[in-house]
Amino acid sequence: MTTADGTVQGATQIFGTAPRHRAFSIVLLADGFTAAQQTDFNNACNDFVTAMRAIPPFDVLSPAINVWRVNVASTDSGADDPVSGGGTGATARTFFDSSFGGNGIRRLLICNATTVLVTAAAQVPEFSVAIVVVNSTIYGGSGGSVGTYSLADGATEIAVHEIGHTAFGLADEYPYYAGGSETGHDHHPATEPTEPNVTINTNRATLKWGSLVAASTSLPTMSNPDCSTVDSQPSPVPTGTVGLFEGAHYYHCGAFRPEYDCKMRALGVPFCAACSQVIHHRIGPLMAAPPAVADPLAYEFTHEGRNLAEQHNLFRTADGHLHALWFNFETGWHHEDRTAMLGAPAAVGDASAYSFTHDGLDLAEQHNLFRTANGHIHAFWFNFETGWHHEDRTAMLNAPPAAGNPVAYTFTHEGRNLAEQHNLFRTADGHIHALWFNFETGWHHEDRTAMLNAPPAAGNPVAYTFTHEGRNLAEQHNLF
Repeated sequence: MTTADGTVQGATQIFGTAPRHRAFSIVLLADGFTAAQQTDFNNACNDFVTAMRAIPPFDVLSPAINVWRVNVASTDSGADDPVSGGGTGATARTFFDSSFGGNGIRRLLICNATTVLVTAAAQVPEFSVAIVVVNSTIYGGSGGSVGTYSLADGATEIAVHEIGHTAFGLADEYPYYAGGSETGHDHHPATEPTEPNVTINTNRATLKWGSLVAASTSLPTMSNPDCSTVDSQPSPVPTGTVGLFEGAHYYHCGAFRPEYDCKMRALGVPFCAACSQVIHHRIGPLMAAPPAVADPLAYEFTHEGRNLAEQHNLFRTADGHLHALWFNFETGWHHEDRTAMLGAPAAVGDASAYSFTHDGLDLAEQHNLFRTANGHIHAFWFNFETGWHHEDRTAMLNAPPAAGNPVAYTFTHEGRNLAEQHNLFRTADGHIHALWFNFETGWHHEDRTAMLNAPPAAGNPVAYTFTHEGRNLAEQHNLF
């Protein structure tokens, strides 16, 4: 029932090679394992590592993750299971005092969080998240300042779900609390949840995960027709569509989740894109950068209004992912795998990049261009109003496939301050094409070779802009 009911036997690192001062460190602590059952705890920890490494986005983030186990021998095996929570009434003398039946719900497995945090800090001072592994086959777990999970069927799925709460501040996306269609859970209160993966907001422009929502996706994407019960409709859109799906944060209506399904809603399914992005943003900056297989490129980007300058160094790795090493004087250096972060396809060849400022609005953007194996030109682009986006510009403009690397430049009309961005590429017939944009007329595609009756190009184009001195007469030039 207290720390007198067990002894801490020590900590062992069981996974990871990241520097201890620069790692996301998961600490698994034993409760309800007797001295004779420590091998069972060791095996459970190994099972957790195997499962976690196979679950996106932890699979690509694993180089930044270390996992430790803290062996603790308890006097008794198991955990308390009070009758008030629907249990058998059993009690167990354990070091962290784990118990089912929190808030009268049997599956809510709680413990003495203060003891857990003190023990984790003493054994692994740099720990990022502490998770208690409870030696019981009764289904249960919880998240909070610490996480817990039992050894019921699907134990490792429970563990990863609870880490979503404890390490990343993610909310439950299911539409009930104790289970089923509960009285008092018809409609969410009119207060915006603080968690990043649930909302009561239906405004596309200010939606938390708005950068992940396609312009063609309707909002709300799915609505509950009967707020007195949990909605059992199938998804009206393909799996993986990000939008607004009603029923979340323990309420049947009035709260929305990003996708129809997610590991924060149901075990055995992937994390949704919004949750994955949160996890990437927490762990990604800790990752050591992998080796590049193509030449790097670089660009500058300045926050509008704040005059905060950034530098970005882009490179491609063997798996076709585009990575960035970027820096500003507020937050220092960062590394991010932008392909993984945005769920984009692999790049082939060299990338291109540029920064771009909206005329009149002083809203700065950065754009990273790359070509995929099917010849499509894709872009990662960012501004501080809407965050990161990914788009297939070839598909968007019904353009032909590229046969070489893209290049890009920006161009501003003299006198009018009308800014444009131009993406150039060569097709298999040697024609130079442009995908170009301004805020008066939107996106355009043109075959400049055909338009000007020019001969075919044999390599990749280059481009530049030029302004006449004294006359403020701007020009753009495309070479091949």
